[in-house]
Amino acid sequence: DSEEDAKTLRVIEKNGIRIAMLNYTYGLNGGAPGKAWMVDRFVTFDAVKADLARAKESSDFVIVFAHWGEEGTFRPNDYERTWAQVLADGGADLELVNGADLIIGGHPHVVQPARVLMAEDGREVPVFYSLGNFLSHQTSPENMLGGMASVTICMDETGAYVEDYELLPTINLITKNPDTGWYNYSPMLLSDYT
Repeated sequence: DSEEDAKTLRVIEKNGIRIAMLNYTYGLNGGAPGKAWMVDRFVTFDAVKADLARAKESSDFVIVFAHWGEEGTFRPNDYERTWAQVLADGGADLELVNGADLIIGGHPHVVQPARVLMAEDGREVPVFYSLGNFLSHQTSPENMLGGMASVTICMDETGAYVEDYELLPTINLITKNPDTGWYNYSPMLLSDYT
């Protein structure tokens, strides 16, 4: 809403676990003249690492949402893989956990793999490189299929961590009403599609 609001870290509490959420993009279509504060970008490793450290100070668990990747590609590119490792590793101080605990990506409009990265401090960090489309008017089969990240976050005396994760396939069914010409969109789990 404002430049001051943009500096506010987003943290929710669920079942006693404080979860911070950071969101970055590789770029903007046309930019944000005069309002660069509205969108966090992957600009420098140091700036993102500083955000991660601040998020870790205020939470038990950090999720990073990443808008990255090349449209229409089914494999993460070097940019995605490099930034994913930087996000997982966080800062250089290995005495503190400063990296992301979960990374969820999008932008390619197709599903890319879910993987586990080993962070510098030994943590396993799940990365969903791209969930594809959930709801869109793209009608190619590869664009109508997507995925939902299903994640179980637990906390014990060692801290918060991902216990289980899964990529659940989805489909965005698009139908057109012949009488009105209006389109109906029905995103659903692929397992529910008949």
